[in-house]
This record gives sequence, structure tokens and C-alpha cells, in this order.
Amino acid sequence: MRCSLSLIGGLICLLPQLTAAEMWMVREGKPRAEIVIANKPVAMVNVAASELQTYVEKISGAKLPIVTAPTGGDVVPIFVGQSEHTDKLKITAVDANGEALKHGAFRMVGGDQRLVLLGRDSAFTPPEPHLLHHGHYPQLMAEWDRVTGEKWGYPHTQVYKQFSREFGIWEFDERGSLNAVHEFLRGLGVRWYLPTDLGEIVPKTPSIALPQIDKTVKPDFAVRYPYQYFQRFAGATRDEVLWQLRLGLNLAPDVIGLEGLGHGTTDVHSRPEVKAAHPEFYKLQNGRRDTEKFDGGSPCLLSPGLFEQNVKYVRKIFDQFGVAMVGVMPQDGYTSVCECELCQGQGTPERGWDGQISDYVWDYVQRVAVEVYKTHPDRKISCFAYGTYALPPTKIKKLSPNIVVGITQGRANFHNPETRQKIEALRQAWRPLMSGSEPRLITWDYYIHSMERSPWFGLPVIYPHEIARDLRSLKGIAIGDFLEVSRKENRQNNQSELLTLATNHLNLYFTTRLWWDAEQDIDALLAEYYSRFYGPAAKEMRAYIEFCETHWMNMTQSAADVEQSLTLL
Repeated sequence: MRCSLSLIGGLICLLPQLTAAEMWMVREGKPRAEIVIANKPVAMVNVAASELQTYVEKISGAKLPIVTAPTGGDVVPIFVGQSEHTDKLKITAVDANGEALKHGAFRMVGGDQRLVLLGRDSAFTPPEPHLLHHGHYPQLMAEWDRVTGEKWGYPHTQVYKQFSREFGIWEFDERGSLNAVHEFLRGLGVRWYLPTDLGEIVPKTPSIALPQIDKTVKPDFAVRYPYQYFQRFAGATRDEVLWQLRLGLNLAPDVIGLEGLGHGTTDVHSRPEVKAAHPEFYKLQNGRRDTEKFDGGSPCLLSPGLFEQNVKYVRKIFDQFGVAMVGVMPQDGYTSVCECELCQGQGTPERGWDGQISDYVWDYVQRVAVEVYKTHPDRKISCFAYGTYALPPTKIKKLSPNIVVGITQGRANFHNPETRQKIEALRQAWRPLMSGSEPRLITWDYYIHSMERSPWFGLPVIYPHEIARDLRSLKGIAIGDFLEVSRKENRQNNQSELLTLATNHLNLYFTTRLWWDAEQDIDALLAEYYSRFYGPAAKEMRAYIEFCETHWMNMTQSAADVEQSLTLL
């Protein structure tokens, strides 16, 4: 286990070095250091410097100045982010092998009267044309039609929601130096279990020593993203944005593009002009072409014209936006084969629900991917093993090397061994179809039990041990983990918003820590959580949470389990 990434291990690894240090960042409440950034840093570095300044002051009472050049003398410089000063020190965002640090990885180099907290930082610029706000949609579509010469849907309608005007940052921004600052603060004992001061743990000490340290920290998963309803950067409060940054997330546009996971084929055939001109693009069902399901209609996957348009569309997205991945997947609820002559006999109902149209759907994905690979071999095509096409196809021996396969799952239900084994078997069944050693699986999970439409709404659905077990099994075979997380709008008050995180924050918090190091001891992480978050109520809260983790799945049927959980609480 990498000690710097364990919540307890961070303290164990850093503190002996801190006490042995001869220099001080803060001594008896007085600043002995300054934070040094580039003359014109990207916005995320400004956030990183501010975070370090804020928490050093909360811990010690000393406010470290932020400067663009070291003062010299006995003032210790803390370099945050790349600058001419770190260049002179020959400390850069590369690992020991000279490879660039990616996906939020970072370096922490301390000693010799200075400290460097550095990773790769970038400022995302949305490619043109892009949606500025919801009301801008008609103008955008007119420009999109001019650019493409086609009547396609626009693929990036949600991107504008991922910009924080207050901080001037995007969820897509690389933030390696910010991750380094947060890891340093975790080493001093700071924790962020929830947004707002309620979830913040800050130890108090009048002195902070300069650490003797030299380590590079890399995450176990490139994609580390919880899609939190109503809480993307554009609509989130200041506290919420900062909390998400402190979780060490990574949307990884260099891996999955801007919106590379989803039902991308729908954009090819969803508009009224296409429906009128090309009814043959749509599934024939009960004697009628389905042009209306979920507004976009259901595609006929053996329509030559649809295939040609899909290939053209994917190539245009790659060329226009420079993205890394495009989704080629039918619309949601796609469960049966088209009934036209071309599609007769393409189903495999003998494989059961999970595989009854696998050959039909994946043949389409494969054909598009093979054609696109000829012109864009460095880009990826994604599709999820989903519903009636979850099982691998039987007629494809090897997937085109540009295909990424998504697995949809619900690890909350992995308390049932059969459920867990089914998902693990599905992953293993897909892997032989993939060439090369690079992971080409991605998971999509659902932390949505606090949604009002969920059958578990109002129940304490808590499952940290299943999260730990599952992420350990995914390490090395999955490029990442994408979550849907149920949250409420918090326009009225934070109290109402925090209800959706009352128990789900445990699942989300431990997931984000394990994304960095899946081998951590979950029991040690939990023990620290009980002690530090609940203080004198640690024993009682541990009993409550452990009971809920074991019994939540019975609470819709067992009044006794509900009664016992409330008694413990």
C-alpha cells in the first residue's frame, strides 16, 4: 500500500519526517514560509495556493503570503504548481521514468529549505462551437448545421454546466498541483467528509515543520467521476465546488472526451429532418418505423445509410472538437431487433435477456469502429454492455482496438454473492475480446438510493466494504469509474441538500479515496472516520453504521431491522 494515500497512513508516513525537520513553515503561530506561484498561473493553481493558505491558517493561525518570486533569506518557499522557479530546481510533472504525470498525479518534494507541490495543471477551453447557456441553443444549432452540413444532434449540450464562474475553472481542468496541496493537508490531519464546515476536520497546532519528503503519487484509476445531480460546477455553491475538488476527482477528457460515455448514436437520427427524409434509419416494429421512442427514435442497425452517417458523424466529432472518445450506442431502452428484411434472424433469444441482441448491437459498434480506426487510430469508440446486449457477442473474435466497453452495475447490491459474481464474470467474459494490455473497460455505477423514486429512499444504504472489494477487483483492468450520485438542488438551504448525503456521503467519500489507492485497509479508514468525524459519539455511530451495512437490504421487509437501526441511531 502506498502510505501517502491512506488516510491514516498519510499521518504515519509524514509525521516522523515532520518532527525530524529542521525548518519551519509556521513556528508558534508565526509564518516562516511563503507560497510561491507562477507570475501568470492557470486558475486551478490559484485555487491550490488559496487552499494551502486557508488551511495552514486554520491549523496554526498563521497566514502565509502568496507571492510570485521567493523573498529569500530565512523565509521558506513553498512552490505550488509549475513556474520558472520549479524549472530552475529541475522539478517537473514527470515521474522517475521521465513520463508525464497524468490524471491528477503529482509530486511532493520537500527539504533543502523548500517544499514543492506540483502536478500537471491545465485550463480547459471549450472547442467551437459550444453552448454558452440554455438560451443559446437555437443559435448553436444553426452554427452546428453550418459546420457539419448535416442535421445531427449536438453532442456536448451539458458542457457549459461544468464551469464555475466564481473560480474560473472547469471540471475538465487538470489539477495535479491542487491534488498535491490536498494530500499535503491530509498529511497534517485535515479531512473533508462533507461539503460545508460540518464535514471538515481541521487539527490545531501552532507549529508546522517543513517535511523531508520526495514522492510521486499516481491514482489507480484515470476516470474518477461522480456525476452528482444538480451539483455540477455551474450550479453548485462555493462550498460544494471546493468539496468536490478536495475529493481528488478526474473527469479525464483525455480518456473519455467531453461526453464520450452514453447513447451517442441517437445524435445521428434524432432530429425531425432526418426522420422525414430517412425512415429507413429506424427500427421497423409492428409494421411501423419507430421514430419517436425517447424522442430520438430507435435505429435499424443494419440500415446502410445510418451506418454511413454514424461513421461520418464520429469522424466529424473527432475533427471538430479534438476529443478522445465518442459513444456509439443505441438510445436507452433498446431491447429488440428491427423487424425489417435486413435484420431478420439477427437476434439470439436463446442467450436469454442479457444476450438476446448482443450480436446485433455489437456488430454495428464493431463496423463503425473498424471504419473510423482507418482514419483516427488514436481515438476511441465506446459502448456499454447494457440490458439486452450485456453479454459479449459470439460472432466477433476480437474487438477493434479502438473500442472501450462499459459495464453498468450496482455495487450496493454486491452483498448478494450471486450478483457480484455475475458482474465479475461479465467483466472476465469481455476481456478476451480485447487486444493489447491497456485496460479498455470502464464501469458505470449508481449511488442513487437517496432519490425519492428509489425503492430504498429514506433507508441508510451503506456499503463501504463492497466498494473496497469491488475497486480492488477492478484495479488494473478498468480505466475508471463513473458514478451517478443522487443529490438535491440546494437553492433553498444547505440543510435540505445535506439530507441526500446523510448516509450516502460515506459511500462517496470512501470511493474517492479508494480510487487513488484501492489496496487501502477499509477497516482502518472506517475506524479513523468514526473517531474523527463523530468524536465522543464514535462508538455509538460505529454500531449504527455497521448494523446498517449488514441489514439495510432487509429494511423494506423487516420492521424489526428498521426499529433496531433507529434505536442505535
